[in-house]
Amino acid sequence: MTSAEIAATLIAAVGLLAAGGSAAIAFVALWRTGEAEKREREAIVAVRKVWCGTPGIDDSMIPGVAMYWLTPNRQPATPEQQFVIVMESDVDERTALARGTDDDIRLILRAASPANLTDKDGPGGRNTHHVMLEIRNVGRWAATGVKIDCTVSGMFSDRFEANSRERSFPDQAISFDALAPNEPHYVEIRNMTGTPSAVEFVAVSAGKDQPIRLAPSAPVELQSRGYRS
Repeated sequence: MTSAEIAATLIAAVGLLAAGGSAAIAFVALWRTGEAEKREREAIVAVRKVWCGTPGIDDSMIPGVAMYWLTPNRQPATPEQQFVIVMESDVDERTALARGTDDDIRLILRAASPANLTDKDGPGGRNTHHVMLEIRNVGRWAATGVKIDCTVSGMFSDRFEANSRERSFPDQAISFDALAPNEPHYVEIRNMTGTPSAVEFVAVSAGKDQPIRLAPSAPVELQSRGYRS
């Protein structure tokens, strides 16, 4: 191979390297643009506890909710959604005492029924622990078809003995048709069971390929039914 051929080969190689480098730079720039656009469009769901207790017993002001004063047997605000934690069993309730174990019991987070809403709390009544949550999209874009995945847990006795253990019930959710940016939504959860319970928010999803993520939040703890403040 002559000197001219070697030089031509080197020039061609350098040209290929330059072209490859340009393509790599263009790819990185395009990726960064896509990531920036994704961050710009991302919805971020933040969950914050604004009040907990029993209306009528734990009367208190709710921070940031227009100085609304809690009164007995009234909802502490007008929450968009009202939920209850209840126990369900696959076993006939008449055989519950003969069952000898709580393994057939599960905790369910569901929308409150009319009977749940008319079941009042108050001094001397069957007090239940309420928690009011503020759900806010702190991102810049609205999100539709939002589903917050939850896990509900509670303490259960082993064969009706003094010892207890925590059991978890995943694959439950709280849903919203839409979450506009920086618009608060209020959700009330009421623990109607005889066991201390907790709700953990583990993931969030939205429709139409909307980028969305869940801001870190601590599990929300609820006292058992019949507790006293």
